[in-house]
Amino acid sequence: DLMYIDSSTQRVGIGTSSPDNLLHIEGSGGSTYLRIVDIDSNAGDSAGILLSSTINYAKTLIAHVEDANEAGSHARGALVFALDAAADTNDVALTDEKMRITYDGKVGIGTTAPVGLLDIQGSVRVGEDDTGYDVMFYGDAASSNMTWDASADDLVLNDSRLYIDQDDDERGIYIDCDSTTYYGIEMYAKYGLFIQQNITNGRAAYFTRNIAEAGAAPLVSIV
Repeated sequence: DLMYIDSSTQRVGIGTSSPDNLLHIEGSGGSTYLRIVDIDSNAGDSAGILLSSTINYAKTLIAHVEDANEAGSHARGALVFALDAAADTNDVALTDEKMRITYDGKVGIGTTAPVGLLDIQGSVRVGEDDTGYDVMFYGDAASSNMTWDASADDLVLNDSRLYIDQDDDERGIYIDCDSTTYYGIEMYAKYGLFIQQNITNGRAAYFTRNIAEAGAAPLVSIV
């Protein structure tokens, strides 16, 4: 039989006479699909599945949403995940979208128009407190990376450089260090520091105190 209905369990089997769930589909040939189609093919049209743990309303939606530029042609679109956070008796809607995957492989969280492979618009948290998991961002080679070393609480640039392009009237680097033992900046290099003044009426370097220093402790020491 192409379809089997087990009245004792209220289960429907397609391709099987022993359905294990309310709807059980079996196929052969290496690929078995369930096709859900909206035949209007207009921009914004959708076809999907509503998920719920109650018989009255659904709070989760997984849907294909046709792209605005695809209406009536190839019907390309996005895979949209929508969840309704409202504690009410209304069904979830596409306006409750939380994430989408576009037809060209971009993932958007908090945006319906991702411009990169992963586009997140909102706060992002990576890792867990005191778990020892490192976070790494790789450059052109495996040895060139930016690593957050969780165990040492260090942000490390390996075989990389830090480039700051500050075009506004603001600080390029601001360090507020309250340590009474360690320096705010500690450098080990053959050529330690190079400062070039390229704006008139400024200074190449400026050292000052904003506290009253007792004794003869020098402001700058060169040894």
